[in-house]
Amino acid sequence: MKGKEPEEVKDVPIGRMPIMLGSKKCNLTGKTENEVFKYGECPYDPKGISFVYLGYFIIEGNEKVILILE
Repeated sequence: MKGKEPEEVKDVPIGRMPIMLGSKKCNLTGKTENEVFKYGECPYDPKGISFVYLGYFIIEGNEKVILILE
């Protein structure tokens, strides 16, 4: 509200969401092994491989791993 009138606000940040390494939104997607290595990542890590159900995130400088077991 601005005074007695409602005010419409757009683009209000409500949080941040991490992006899984190797996903379509990841900066490393489509990079060569040498380019991935330059970013400090291991080019042989299984990033975002859907048939393995493995993904990991970098959150505040720490790796967070998600493993789905059946």
